[in-house]
Amino acid sequence: MLVRNASIYDIGKALRLTNEEFDRNITFRRLDFAGRTRQGGEKYTVTLTVNDSKESGARRSNTGRRISAACWHAYGTFMDNLPSGSEIVTSTSIGRTVKSPGDRWVDWNIGSRMYPMYYSDACECENY
Repeated sequence: MLVRNASIYDIGKALRLTNEEFDRNITFRRLDFAGRTRQGGEKYTVTLTVNDSKESGARRSNTGRRISAACWHAYGTFMDNLPSGSEIVTSTSIGRTVKSPGDRWVDWNIGSRMYPMYYSDACECENY
């Protein structure tokens, strides 16, 4: 995902707040500076992962195997912890979306047409 109009400090703070809910299991797989917006704001490419795929915030593949990726709830919590005024741009096979912290989380099919599985169903989060 691309995070716009948030500083590296803001992104780090959002991760710290997210980790309060996910037992410090969430970390950055990728955090790269992606330039500036036309208005001069900073942009970062962010990908979340987990330290332990058996712990809180991890997700499963469409076959049920544990993978070292952050679940839908971890991403949503992270996005909500970003400062107001920032934007989150995600690109999937269904298109590109731009969201702000506090917006409704978008769910999509990560399985197939024959074996659908929604992103929100690919984790074992009990608090959501």
